[in-house]
Amino acid sequence: MPVVNFGTHAVVGTLIFLIVGAPAVGLNILVELLETHLRIHGFVIYALKFLESAILGIDVVSVTYYIVVKSYKEIKDMTS
Repeated sequence: MPVVNFGTHAVVGTLIFLIVGAPAVGLNILVELLETHLRIHGFVIYALKFLESAILGIDVVSVTYYIVVKSYKEIKDMTS
């Protein structure tokens, strides 16, 4: 059952990735709206873009770490 267990963990990890990544997409839409329609520039836009990148970057690193650790544990369980 290690393959099923890994598959379940991969699906759950992907769903968590999507849930955590959604605010980054929302921030991107907000920044576009602020820049184009409200003509807001400067520090506010820079800070929001930084926050968007930070959320997405941390999310990508976290899901990659999660998948690597789960893969290692499942391969270890299959070989022992």
